[in-house]
Amino acid sequence: MYVEFQNGTNDTVSTASSLLPYQFVYEVPSNNDIYTLGNSSGYGVIQNITDGTEKFLSDFSNNSPREAYSMTESNVGIAITGYEGVSSTDRSVLFGKVGLDLNNFGLLDTLNTTGYGTGYSIIATEDGGFVLTGDMTNGATQDAFLIKLDQSGNEVWKEFYGDSSADESGRQVIQTSDGGFLIVINRASGFYVIKTDNLGKIN
Repeated sequence: MYVEFQNGTNDTVSTASSLLPYQFVYEVPSNNDIYTLGNSSGYGVIQNITDGTEKFLSDFSNNSPREAYSMTESNVGIAITGYEGVSSTDRSVLFGKVGLDLNNFGLLDTLNTTGYGTGYSIIATEDGGFVLTGDMTNGATQDAFLIKLDQSGNEVWKEFYGDSSADESGRQVIQTSDGGFLIVINRASGFYVIKTDNLGKIN
């Protein structure tokens, strides 16, 4: 799929040199540049399609397959979440921060070390930290989670949502005006939404 972004006069602003299939598009508020998260041969790629810059996530650490599914602007640039792992049953939740120029990763880390985990949505919170949701092994099933990180990427708290009857996955999170969170959760029977307080406890 090839996409061109145009301004009001229908002139092409710019395109990345090799636009890839992608599942997330984000416009950075501070500079209005447009970024996409894509995949090439099993490796995650961040592209700034406004100026054509692109970077493989594997360039920042080792060659383990990685893919990012969500990004948000942070105090240092861009924060991302997704997964790192070599198989569909051995994945860890990925969290990372990168400068707007797609260099200088300040952090690239995994948030669980055993079982399966994937981050699907990340937002910057009002206190300068981050919250992300996805799914992670929790006992015998995959449960949706909400993880709060400080601005350095250290875990502040973690909450799971679900029961032993089915796998569940957090797919989208937003912060509400009262400081709590709304989470869209997927399970086999469909989607539902939960509301939490500022510590991830269900209201």
